[in-house]
Formats: sequence, structure tokens, C-alpha cells
Amino acid sequence: MEPHEARDRLAEAICLFQNEIRPATREALVDAAVQALVAGLESPALAELAGRYPDDPWSVLGQTADAVVHELDLRVPTPDQMNVIQLRRQLEALLAGTLTPRELTAWAHSEFGHDGIDAAQPFVAADDEYDSIEYSGQTSDELDAWVRDQARTVLESIEAEPDAEPSETWPLKVVRGDGVEEVWTLTVVEHDRDCLLRLENPGGSIWEVTDGDVWHALRALRSILDPLGVRLCCQGARVDAHVSGMSGSMSGGWLAYILRSWRAPRSRDLVNILDRAPLRKIGTVSEQDLYFERWLKRTWTRIV
Repeated sequence: MEPHEARDRLAEAICLFQNEIRPATREALVDAAVQALVAGLESPALAELAGRYPDDPWSVLGQTADAVVHELDLRVPTPDQMNVIQLRRQLEALLAGTLTPRELTAWAHSEFGHDGIDAAQPFVAADDEYDSIEYSGQTSDELDAWVRDQARTVLESIEAEPDAEPSETWPLKVVRGDGVEEVWTLTVVEHDRDCLLRLENPGGSIWEVTDGDVWHALRALRSILDPLGVRLCCQGARVDAHVSGMSGSMSGGWLAYILRSWRAPRSRDLVNILDRAPLRKIGTVSEQDLYFERWLKRTWTRIV
């Protein structure tokens, strides 16, 4: 397995584990960590996760998995994205001949049901057709062929470049390297698989980055601005801000925890990363990482 494929599989296994507390997801999580190590990925938390047992406490596995997300800077899919990934793999298996049409439709019905994602509904309905085929007037071969045709159509739609969602514009207070305060314009454009940030100052200069979600895109943008002495006065640029694997996957990177030095984080500590924050709380990306590393060493902490 190539390293990039191992990263993707690991991020997907973490997503499934975070959203479904089942034995199968625990086993898949540990197995994905082992495969990532074999593929050449390195991280202390990854090595720890690979050495865990699937029946270890869920909280322990979750803490270790969140540390892996931080150390490897993984882009964990959202639950909706994970549903599409799973469906795509099953459709590819069908067309490759390792899965039968009947097996595919039974899986889709069990996994998604009639209220699941739209892309799976043709196969959920086909599962009902298989159950009543003796009364429908069509043969199983005809239904098999229809399922394969639908699989090709759905795969093409999944692989097509998604349209951008409507953009949002945020006025951000910015402190330049010379100490001058200004309001710059940040535009956020979210796609299904990534997020684009475009920052423009009053003079017309533009910085543009694309990354997996709003949090990672903001960090990428700050990494460009930090050497220039430019500070973005928003919650996501606070030294004590951190987006966990869980909050990141559920919010698309919009919500961060403000990590208190005297206790573990709570839901009331979640903030929108683009809301305004005072300059005295703002730091560089490196300072933010250092704070989080020190915070993790506190014996009472629950890793977010």
C-alpha cells in the first residue's frame, strides 16, 4: 500500500470509529494503524495505536486516534463524505466482479435504508425488487444488468467535480507587521472535498489557499502570513485553539476548542474559528502547536 493510500485509509477508519461504536470499527482502526506503519508513516501516537487491542476501552482508543490526527495532520472525512466513500468502493467492487449485484443491493439496503444518501437509493430500491422478482415480470439477469448500469452512472456522478457551495465573506481584523490595524476581507468557499480561503487587503493584494477544511486552510494561510508579521485576530489563530478529530469532522473545521490550562475541554469551550479574538491571545502556527504539545502532557487531560 502506498503511503498516501495508507493515510486515506487511516483517516477513514478514524471517521468510522468516531461515529460508530462497534467491534468492527475498533478492529478496522487498529488494522489501519498497522497498515500505515507498514506503508512508512511515522508518529508516536500511530505506533501506540497500532499496538492497541481492539477491545481496549473506547475512550483510550479515541484519545490515541485523536493524537494520530494531530501528529499526522490527517484530514478526517465527515460522516457524509464517508458514506459516499463506502458506496464508491462497493460500486467499484461490483464492476470489478468481486461483488455480485445482489450482494451490493443487500449491503446498500442494510447500510443506508430508504432514508439514506440519495446516491444509494437506486440500489436500496433494487434490493426490494430482488425480493419480489417472481412477481415483477423481469428476470434476475435483467435486474443484475440494470444494477450494473446504475453503478456506472452513480460512479460517474460521484467522480465528477463537485460544484462549489455559496461562498461566505468575513471581515477580519488584521494587525500588520508594522503594527497597523486594518480590516481585511476573507472569503470562504467550501466544496465537498476541500475548502478555499481567499484573503484580500485594502490595497488589493490577495492570498489564496486550499485545504481539507476551514481549520486546515486557515492554518495554511497563517503559515504564509506568519513570516510577514501579519496576525489574523480570529479565534482560530489563538494560541490555545485546537480542532479535534471529532469536532473537525462534525463541523467541517469551523469549530475549535479553547484549551484551558486547568481542566479538560467541554462543549461550552467550542468557538467559531473565524469569530473575532483579541490580539493578546493570537500567536503563530508554531506557537499554537507548542501550546497544544504542552497541554497534552498534563496528566489529567482528555485529548481532543
